Amino acid sequence: MSPKPWAFTGATQWLRQLVFHVLIGNNDAHAKNVGLIHDSDGTSISQIYDAVPNLFQRGRINWDLAMAIDNVFDHRKITVERLVNEAQSWSLLRRDVIQSTIYSTIHRFQQAQSALTAPAGIDPGVVDGFSWNAARLAAGTEISRPKER
Repeated sequence: MSPKPWAFTGATQWLRQLVFHVLIGNNDAHAKNVGLIHDSDGTSISQIYDAVPNLFQRGRINWDLAMAIDNVFDHRKITVERLVNEAQSWSLLRRDVIQSTIYSTIHRFQQAQSALTAPAGIDPGVVDGFSWNAARLAAGTEISRPKER
């Protein structure tokens, strides 16, 4: 059985959303936070919603993700290679498309972060955490976590 026509686009969009959730430290990204839209044009994945940087809320650190990535729940252990393995397990995208999608999402995230000013009152740890996650993934290493100051 071949994938539905929207599978390639849908899988690419879902992969972008997954990378975004990892970048912002949203450890509550689960299947109910992905919507399918059925309309006259066919089926598509909804825009991202309920994306909260939970890992950067003071006193609420739980490094486990709601859904495993390449059988790993610990956010600190996520790498680009794990994201690639996860997406390959879906059997919908070629490895080169997966890698390109992941790296372009990281790059676009970094560009957006550089172009925008954080809202007044936001904890600086959030901005630093976003930068840390993106830099670590872009470098091909585990996200890990910064040393305590």
